[in-house]
Amino acid sequence: MMRNYTFPDAVIIFNKFWWSEELTILKQDAVETDRAWKAARRPRFGPIFDKRQRSRLKYWKCIRECQNRSTLVYTNDLHDALLYVKMELSLEMLACKFSVSE
Repeated sequence: MMRNYTFPDAVIIFNKFWWSEELTILKQDAVETDRAWKAARRPRFGPIFDKRQRSRLKYWKCIRECQNRSTLVYTNDLHDALLYVKMELSLEMLACKFSVSE
């Protein structure tokens, strides 16, 4: 009872900006095949095991691809922004060098 007064409960929500609808579908499939595998007493070979492994591998592969894609897009956008800034600075430097002083 004292704990409720001392430590407030906090809900931490993680937002994965790279998460997609495709990942949600693949996760549901992985969970369903895992439940079927557990219901079949966790076989180490056979069609149930193969289906579980395929769905898990598809899910994790898609996660890695989405994470990498988000990093690639971020770095490309950053690179483009830096090129723009560099071009602006170059134009300012040229203007200073060739300006006519009165």
